[in-house]
Amino acid sequence: MTTIFISGSREISFIPDEVTERVNRIINSGFDIVVGDSERGVDVAIIRYLESCAYENVSVYTVHDRPRVKGILDAWNIRKIVPTATAKTDKAGNVRNRRELETAKDQAMGALADYGLVIWQSTYMNRFGNMSVSKGSLRNMYQLLSARRPVVLYKAPSADFDVTPYTCHELRSLEDLKTLVSTEPSVVARSYAEIEKAALRDGPSLFV
Repeated sequence: MTTIFISGSREISFIPDEVTERVNRIINSGFDIVVGDSERGVDVAIIRYLESCAYENVSVYTVHDRPRVKGILDAWNIRKIVPTATAKTDKAGNVRNRRELETAKDQAMGALADYGLVIWQSTYMNRFGNMSVSKGSLRNMYQLLSARRPVVLYKAPSADFDVTPYTCHELRSLEDLKTLVSTEPSVVARSYAEIEKAALRDGPSLFV
């Protein structure tokens, strides 16, 4: 059975019409869908849409005892992933390496996937007023493509006031992703370089 890994930026709180059409085709084909459990962004938005369709071929991945998103359908599979990394906390007990722990979940979903569907807002303004990169989605695309899993990317408009639709990019290689990144702000290129450096340091993709 074909498995689709759906992921995306935490800054995108809805499923664009262009993506809904694609997801409907996935549903009509009866494909398996794997998705994370973030309570913000694309994860929760796609979970709510699949829930509204009463689609059953869904697995929700989490590193917690139960998914952070509430109201999961009983028919869905819940997969708990135990990260190899140890949680690091500050003096107040807050987890400082949450992104590292959550990456283990993304790697597990990517290992099962035949294709990736990513809804990405490449940059956003953080709470300090600085431009940040939606790095988790970029890392997912890098790892999927390095394992020769094609990615269909729906990219958000470049600014909040931009009314142009999400653009669709069919990525089949790391060269395709690198070409796309070259058209983005320099902070995206720097994040891509960091991901690439880490992949070279750590060896072959965990998705292989």
